[in-house]
Amino acid sequence: MIDKKIIFPILMASAVLAMPFRSAAVEPVPSEAQAILNDTVPYGDQLLETPFDYSSTRNAYVGAQSSVGASQIEKWKGSSLQAAITGKLAGYNSGIIRGASSWNIDAPLVVLDGVPVPLFSVMNIIDPSTIQDVTLLKDAAAKALYGPMASVGVLVITTKHGIDEALKVDVSANIGISHPTQLHRMFGSYDQAMLRNQALVNDGLAPKFSDSQLQAFRDGTAPNNDWIDLYKDDRFSQKYNVQIQGGSNKARFYIGAGFIRETGDIKTDYDKKYDPSFYNNRFTVVSNIDVDVFKFMRAFANSNVVINRVNVPRVGDDGNGSTAQLFNKMYTTPAYVDNGLTETGAVKTYEGYSRPLYGDINLNGLNTSTVTTLNTNIGIDLDLAFLTKGLSFKTVFGYSAAFNGVRAGSADYERAVLNEATGEYERYGTNVVAPLTFTKATFAIYNLNYQAMFNYQRYFGDHMVQAFANYMAEDYRGEWASREWILPTNRIQVGGEVKYGFKDRYFVQFDFTHAGSEMMRKGNQFHFSPTFGASWVTSNEEWFKNDILTYLKFRGSFGRLKYDSLGTKPSRYLYADAIYEMGGGKRPV
Repeated sequence: MIDKKIIFPILMASAVLAMPFRSAAVEPVPSEAQAILNDTVPYGDQLLETPFDYSSTRNAYVGAQSSVGASQIEKWKGSSLQAAITGKLAGYNSGIIRGASSWNIDAPLVVLDGVPVPLFSVMNIIDPSTIQDVTLLKDAAAKALYGPMASVGVLVITTKHGIDEALKVDVSANIGISHPTQLHRMFGSYDQAMLRNQALVNDGLAPKFSDSQLQAFRDGTAPNNDWIDLYKDDRFSQKYNVQIQGGSNKARFYIGAGFIRETGDIKTDYDKKYDPSFYNNRFTVVSNIDVDVFKFMRAFANSNVVINRVNVPRVGDDGNGSTAQLFNKMYTTPAYVDNGLTETGAVKTYEGYSRPLYGDINLNGLNTSTVTTLNTNIGIDLDLAFLTKGLSFKTVFGYSAAFNGVRAGSADYERAVLNEATGEYERYGTNVVAPLTFTKATFAIYNLNYQAMFNYQRYFGDHMVQAFANYMAEDYRGEWASREWILPTNRIQVGGEVKYGFKDRYFVQFDFTHAGSEMMRKGNQFHFSPTFGASWVTSNEEWFKNDILTYLKFRGSFGRLKYDSLGTKPSRYLYADAIYEMGGGKRPV
């Protein structure tokens, strides 16, 4: 891993005063069954999510975490899980945990139904309607077992599962419109031209606009375009979901299917040849099944399939620009720049503005990408109480893959500017009309993950003892259009946790991981990361009990967690020979 002489290890410590003021937006409920249970048990005995799909009582939990449940997530009717949990998950803000000023800040590790999915942006494609709960693991004690991938935190996402009840079918349909609550308004042509003249005069230069031009701007006989009114549009969304849950005491299942369509943001004016407007079509299918094969064995299989198609205008000369650049142009293009088409079909513009908004939006082409993402896992969970009470074993195999098909259509158009002397539009620049031509590309990446773990928890009178040991291995690679995907990447790690509790008040915990990664050079690929934590449930002391402050807990943790990435995947080449892409293939130098 990263040598401590090269990079500082991450040091973490936390102390928390916990009181039972339950926010309406925060529900620490790992599952629907536990949510029901948590309404009937004391606050300190409620169950919280822990690594690798286990749970712990609030009293015994030493780490720092926050959770939000399905009832709050489903109040958001949009398409993004990221937006659905914003403001509801303490310590989480737009993909960043606790603060953007942390050194080498990066996105947290996402764990979907117990399996890490480090390569996939599931936060923006997974359907919020299928989510049971989201848990954020924040401090060293909470996230240590996930190893180097979890250096900045872990976001644990659990989808809905079957229930031991009669068949339950939910059908929902939502139609919405998104409109900015406030838009900045720009000066008109006259004010902009006046300020431009003043700026030139201040620099000792001649004014750009004559008095007659200023008068034309003032009386409206010259262009005065409000680009926001012309091209900013509201976003419309449609969302349809069908969810089926049911089962018996032997088998339980959940199936959720949904379709989301979003349109808008930018007004377009296109012909029948092609449609450059923005739209997003997404189809999602989630299926989870749990089967009690024997009294001591549970088998499970989870799958999440998303097909997402996005269509956007082609932006810029190379087509690699974003729609954000178009919004930027709406605020940076002066109101006196002309707009629309001439009688010959050329796009009107102004000297110095070779990429007018009308042309960039409507006549520059389009980019369409279709991404199919698969996240699936299977496993068994064994209760080994017949060997010794409190012992269990679980093994999980996970597979994630993403296939991206891109169709890029490029086109070009003629520009024209007004000759004020003749009143005629004249050709501007060398661009000519170019018909729409398409290029295609396909990319694929996949991630394999294997886990095996033992868990032991037992109470001996006032004493609680817990021990956990796990092995995890992963391999990911891809056929991508950049050099960082040439070589496969493998990680392996063993980890463990030992916890002791006394009288449900005092808890101490030790975690460790010994992990190896191909991201680093030989001789520096393995590392050991220890973490210590402790907590004191003060409200369980006999001398503390009162009717005013009913729950008080102090906790702290300290960990040294190394990691193997400097924020981007190409960082592995800091310790490798230079790799060049040649016309005849790729070769190391």
